[in-house]
Amino acid sequence: MTEYDLTQKVTPFLDSHLVLPLLGFLRGDSVDIYAKADVLKAELDVLQKTKMQDTIIDVYKVVNKDSQVPDEMTQERDEIKNNIANLLKTCKPLMDVLQDEQTVKDLRTNNDFSLSNIKGVDISVLDSFYSLARLKYQTGQYEDAAAMLYDAKLLYQAEQGIEAQDKAYRAAWGKLASEILASIKSGQWDVASEDLNELREIIDARQFDSNLQQLEHRSWWIHWSLFVFWNHPNGRSGIIDQFFLEKYLSVIQNSCPWVLRYLAVAVVINKRRRSQLKDLVKVIEQESNTYSDPVLKFLANLYIKVDFEGAQSELPACSKVLANDYFLHSFVADFLENSRVFIFESYAKIHKVIDLDSLSQRLGVDVTEKWVANLIRNARYSAKIYSDEKRVVMAEQSPNIYQQIVERTEGATNRSNILQKNVLNLEKRLKAQTVKE
Repeated sequence: MTEYDLTQKVTPFLDSHLVLPLLGFLRGDSVDIYAKADVLKAELDVLQKTKMQDTIIDVYKVVNKDSQVPDEMTQERDEIKNNIANLLKTCKPLMDVLQDEQTVKDLRTNNDFSLSNIKGVDISVLDSFYSLARLKYQTGQYEDAAAMLYDAKLLYQAEQGIEAQDKAYRAAWGKLASEILASIKSGQWDVASEDLNELREIIDARQFDSNLQQLEHRSWWIHWSLFVFWNHPNGRSGIIDQFFLEKYLSVIQNSCPWVLRYLAVAVVINKRRRSQLKDLVKVIEQESNTYSDPVLKFLANLYIKVDFEGAQSELPACSKVLANDYFLHSFVADFLENSRVFIFESYAKIHKVIDLDSLSQRLGVDVTEKWVANLIRNARYSAKIYSDEKRVVMAEQSPNIYQQIVERTEGATNRSNILQKNVLNLEKRLKAQTVKE
């Protein structure tokens, strides 16, 4: 594995179906890390852990150059079809009810959506329905699986007993995975985002056998969340809000420090969240002996070592890292633009006179007067640009009280919003528990 690709670190925390988009990306023409044939073989290995038999057979033919498909593959395809048919018969009473939209709406409105209020349906029928939903997911029918797992989750939650609650919990994971994979195709991420937040609340409230087990489940959640955070319109703020929470930052530092790459990029490209930069740099410094890559090295050189040349020298590597990362490849331009702004702002703080030619070399781009003027104005610096001499003279900068107030207000607002959401969600859970009792 190269430092440009985290696939081998990330995939152990993902379901096999969620690994497939990453491998498909690595096999694409825009990525040049591994031989395409090797990626295709890895893709076949992952596919064989699923029940997507038609896809498995197609990829097998490509990998093995149209050689004869083993009889076991076609036999397993037939077995899967028979299992689906049998499960459909077994859970038909429940499916008939769920297909009646008005009945379902009335049951949910009156908080009566439970097995005790559905005639002819018992826990064995629900178990068959859940098995069918899982089989739909395993065969790649993600939209159908999402709808079924949602109903299964609610019905299990209404039941008493540890086994039913465990199945409800597993159904919540399956629902999230299904929504993620369906959203990759549709481009609509709102439902996946809601499921992600709900699952986080369940994990935070759930009683685990040990702290280590809870850490493992939070690690899984963190990796699954990357799909949502890097695709949802508000995801770049969401990842900052969530990953800077002490209990999740602790998981990242102890279990998966490579996730700091994603947190770092989110902070760099999010102009409204610059107030988190100091916290990020502290974490990078703490984890410098555990994990590092060009993105983290860039920030360490700039803000810890104050090495402008070292920071600039990391930008080409950062560009390659992001371009070859499934989650970050769409943000290369934003990252480079904001990184150069960071270099200029840091450079301007300790230099009274700035030579534009020298600045161009440090940034690795042709610096124009207009570009510098915009930066000075946005940063609220006092400075003069001398065009003939190609230099900028910085006036003594007084503390920017306005910016400090804005940053502190944004930080307080974000924390208040998270606290408000947690309180509302807690009220909902307590109300639902009271109704159930």
